[in-house]
Amino acid sequence: MDLLDERERRFFVELGAFAGSFDLDDAAAVTATSSGRCYRSVASLVRQSLVVPTDDDRYRLLHSVRAYAAEALAAQPWREDVRRRHLDHVLALVTAADEGLRSAEQAGWLQRLSASLPDLREALRWALDGGAPGRGARLAVAANWFWMLEGMLDEAEHWLERAVPGADDDAVLAALLHAIGRMAAPRGDLRKANDTCLRSAELCRRIGNDALAGGALLTLGLVRWAMGDLRGAAAAHDEAVERADAAGETWTRTSALILRARTAVDADEDDVDDRIAAALAAARRGREGQQVGLAVSQLARRALLTGDARTAAAAARESLSLWRSVSYREGEIHALTLLGRAAAAVGDAVAAEESAREALGVAAAIGHRGGLCDGVECLAGALHAAGDDEQALTLLTVVDAERRRIGIPVPAADARPLANLADQVRRRLGAPADDVIARARDRTVDDVARESASGRRSLSGTGG
Repeated sequence: MDLLDERERRFFVELGAFAGSFDLDDAAAVTATSSGRCYRSVASLVRQSLVVPTDDDRYRLLHSVRAYAAEALAAQPWREDVRRRHLDHVLALVTAADEGLRSAEQAGWLQRLSASLPDLREALRWALDGGAPGRGARLAVAANWFWMLEGMLDEAEHWLERAVPGADDDAVLAALLHAIGRMAAPRGDLRKANDTCLRSAELCRRIGNDALAGGALLTLGLVRWAMGDLRGAAAAHDEAVERADAAGETWTRTSALILRARTAVDADEDDVDDRIAAALAAARRGREGQQVGLAVSQLARRALLTGDARTAAAAARESLSLWRSVSYREGEIHALTLLGRAAAAVGDAVAAEESAREALGVAAAIGHRGGLCDGVECLAGALHAAGDDEQALTLLTVVDAERRRIGIPVPAADARPLANLADQVRRRLGAPADDVIARARDRTVDDVARESASGRRSLSGTGG
């Protein structure tokens, strides 16, 4: 520090606003310096070991050095100006990323936001603690799709709920309500998801915001599908398409077309194949991995229902590859269970179990209640294919209790195959089935997930 001139010393203290790594553009924005001066200042700090380069053309302060800089910043009369510039820069970055995450550049934006995650948290903390609640609310809205793709459901809910009092206009409030519903759905709180998305849609209609209405209706339809209300899901997604068309929101329109096709699969509508083809064509035009994977997964679901397990497996593998390429954890669960079901259908019990256990691991890691149920059901099918009907019936009993507890019914398209599986298992077990069911009542899907992770039982003998 003694070797720094006054300008460099202030530059160093202003870097104390960063909670994580930063690049030169980040540093220039937060310190309000030109790119040339910023480069020279960073280079000087690197020479004195106050700033450390990273492997990805970014920089960071060592933990003890950052703590010193942050403490020094907190003592300055101009600290609020620096914090506000930091917040504004993070907000601009996350807002740009929110659009980029719905494009063919999704993977790059995920990587960029992941690198800036500590600063996203720091900016939200400062803003929502009173620094700038309105801008903090906008930042929480902008970050919500990133959180969803990364499976950060608990953290997202924390920030979004905290942001609601700071919403300073109806559009921001509507977007927050939708985002809260979006996080509640995969966590199994479908009532909350339905209520918040419905409130958001009604508010959007009242203020005439078709873009936001389309998004809220998109999630509302998804929630109603999960609740087994296929007619309500179809109506919400049909309106979402109309609202998105009016607003010129291509991403929302494509997502609504895909989810409408999913409802058509479950309802076995006459035009289901045409809807899947239209949804897939729209998704491939957009070239966004999350959407293409969701559209392809409808091919897999349809193929399973028509008895074409090999086509289902090929489509599920494509979905899995696409979703892994963009780190979409929720989609990964779905693709793995489709793969497991397809493997069980052709008698490959080992592959079916492997996929089911992997799906359980991902669902447990992100707290996805519906995914846990799907994974346990898939594992039951694998165990049945291996001839272990006692374990299969145990799992079917456990997952049925969980679905009843949290109010997530089996998707309509899967209900008959699952009922057939349960009938076959009970028939093969005979009279002992009642004892198996009674013993299973003390177990939960969380127990199954923990046992799966510990490799307590594996058909392949590898610890699964």
